[in-house]
Amino acid sequence: MLMTSLGKDEKFCGMMEMGKGHSYQGSRLGQKDFNQDFDHFLDRRLIFGGVGDHSVLRKMLPFLEGEQWKAVRSAISHTFTTSKIRRYNDHFNSIGKSWTEMLRNKAENSKERGSATVQVISAVNQFAVDVISATVFGMDGGAIKNPNAVFATNAIKLAKFKQAQVILGMYFPRLCKFLGLEPLDGKSLAFFENLVTEGLKARMSGATAKRNDFLQMMVELKKGELKDDEKEELDSFEKEAQISSDAKKKKQFLTDDVINSQSFMFFFAGFSAPKDFCTFTLYVLAVYQDIQEKVREEVNRFMKDDGTLAYDDVGKLVYLDMVFCEVLRKYPPGFRQERVCTKDYNDPETGLFVPKGTLVPFPCILFTMTSNTLITLISLIRSILLQKTKPKDIIIHSCPGGMRLALIECKSFICHIVHRFRIEPTEKTQIPIKTVRAPLQQMPPPDLELKFTVL
Repeated sequence: MLMTSLGKDEKFCGMMEMGKGHSYQGSRLGQKDFNQDFDHFLDRRLIFGGVGDHSVLRKMLPFLEGEQWKAVRSAISHTFTTSKIRRYNDHFNSIGKSWTEMLRNKAENSKERGSATVQVISAVNQFAVDVISATVFGMDGGAIKNPNAVFATNAIKLAKFKQAQVILGMYFPRLCKFLGLEPLDGKSLAFFENLVTEGLKARMSGATAKRNDFLQMMVELKKGELKDDEKEELDSFEKEAQISSDAKKKKQFLTDDVINSQSFMFFFAGFSAPKDFCTFTLYVLAVYQDIQEKVREEVNRFMKDDGTLAYDDVGKLVYLDMVFCEVLRKYPPGFRQERVCTKDYNDPETGLFVPKGTLVPFPCILFTMTSNTLITLISLIRSILLQKTKPKDIIIHSCPGGMRLALIECKSFICHIVHRFRIEPTEKTQIPIKTVRAPLQQMPPPDLELKFTVL
């Protein structure tokens, strides 16, 4: 009822949640509040409210506040420029080739000879785990060769939030602290905390060689050795990431604990969200064969003879960009974005007054209510071709670096698959798909099954 009214009739509304007043924003007002008037809505609600003050989860970039958020974001934004993410492209290609080779062997040894029925989520996990192990820690996670490898099992456990603890932490943080309730698997969290801590120590001391991974860039950032890119290299992602912040404040806030926490943020940005998005994209391509064929035609124009994709060519995949936009519209990773009002806000157009400290949720699901099918993709493509412009994504000041990393990772994954396989639904594939709902997000069903046929 609330979402329907905001989407069609009302610009905003208020409601009470656990005794606290919230101001829900409609689509146009939400975009204005979170973009044009962003300086009034800098902070987020801490969804891990029940964790201790020294937990790595508390110091991840999205949950920092005020000047600390500005300083840390300004510092780590240099780790997500074009030249920095270009470092990871070799990882994406090598892991993509290993993953498709594993799937090809499975297909050729199956009863159908050339086709393999795949449990999609477990298969995508193998790719995502090996990508995150290489790009963050500079190591081989071994998930493609052995799905039950130690790194893989801990990564999958860490990505599974305990829903009850998350909700309790949001509304009853003191109770969660008192009871010692953690939103994530404690053993897996300790495994990765130790991995990050020991990895940073070894690199700071020079005990290990330099690698093309996130930990290496954190070390260079800490030592002041991470060089800025030339101004002419900056694109729209990078320009948005540039937030002016005093150099002394950057150094003051960039402690060892904060650096460790950003490694976990990088983990969630490169693993949790991409694996769900890639799963939804594979489902869409399987159901809509004509769209899959157009994506394949575009990808084949840029794929090299050795089965790799150049970083510069990733940005030229315009049709795949359109498909990604539509998949995000249809299956948004989060139901809503939230910000906390950091200073009194008045909107002259609507007369809305939001007092300081008010939580302002923005229901992203509003953008999925215009259609129940992907038929809107056709009109989207037509309008883009007629206007000769690319679609504008609605980016509500999330971390641009994390979005860029996830985008490049997902593009590489899909490109390697459609280049070598035809994706089709099986008799067990749900059409339409029934998503699984969790706090603030939706996920693909755990038993999603698709057929992959070698081309």
